[in-house]
Amino acid sequence: MIVDGADSRPEEIPVFLDAAGESLFGIVTIPAPRRSDALSIVLPAGATVSIDRNRVGVRLCRRLADLGVPSIRFDYHGVGESDGDAQRFRLDEPFDADLLGVVAWARSEGIERFVLIGSCFGARTAMASADRISGIEAIVLLAAPVRDYEMGDRVATSLAAGSDLSLHAHRALGRGAGVLRDPVKRRVYARYVRTALLGLTRRAAHPDRRRHPDVSPHFLASLAELGRRSIPTLFVYGTEDALWHEFLDARSGPLASTLADAPSIEIATLEGSVHGFKTIGIQDAAIDLIADWLGRIPTDVTPSFG
Repeated sequence: MIVDGADSRPEEIPVFLDAAGESLFGIVTIPAPRRSDALSIVLPAGATVSIDRNRVGVRLCRRLADLGVPSIRFDYHGVGESDGDAQRFRLDEPFDADLLGVVAWARSEGIERFVLIGSCFGARTAMASADRISGIEAIVLLAAPVRDYEMGDRVATSLAAGSDLSLHAHRALGRGAGVLRDPVKRRVYARYVRTALLGLTRRAAHPDRRRHPDVSPHFLASLAELGRRSIPTLFVYGTEDALWHEFLDARSGPLASTLADAPSIEIATLEGSVHGFKTIGIQDAAIDLIADWLGRIPTDVTPSFG
């Protein structure tokens, strides 16, 4: 049974829970005093342990504890201390069984209300699972991709979809043309160019297709479900994220009608790159934004879990 933390300090408890026959490892952070009866579930980006880069997952959970909000962060199956084998991470194959296992464990502890906070792959997993989770109070989606691809293939598939070649060429080349002397980087760049030319050829043959014709049907369906249920939802992107520019393209096309009909869905941007949490500054800014936004979501409070 989960109870409030001791004294005024949050308590962190390791747990193992079952998810589709696999044992997942998680850390529960219990605040004292507790001011919310909703459990925040933090989903990492992908093949990343729950602490995430620079322990941003830990810092987020402890910040939530300062607000009186309990949370759990966990390792996906095949990652970190969890059992199982994860061969690949595809956005059209989210680890919904893992999240549903965490929710089932929480319900066994008497918890019936949830906040989902996911980054990239974790964001898509939260979206894909939401229609099977009752009691969701809010969802925070950090750098959520609108397209489907496998980890490591984002840039190449973005080029094939017709994204700005110059943007990706700059990133592939780095800040100096001297990298062309590196045979490995030269081969990678050549692959980008071939893929981009293929995408340009396809667009020329089908000029009536939208810039991003492959916006994920899973993303579209999940977004519509969040809007239909009026779940408070916050999308967070960095202004330097390629994922943000893809979202902007989709917002003016396939996502337009859904977003227009869903006042419960908000969009926020931070200066820099949210995808991958590459700097301490962007990590702190994201944590502050999440804490501030969740602090404005009304919740009912009960004395303790269970």
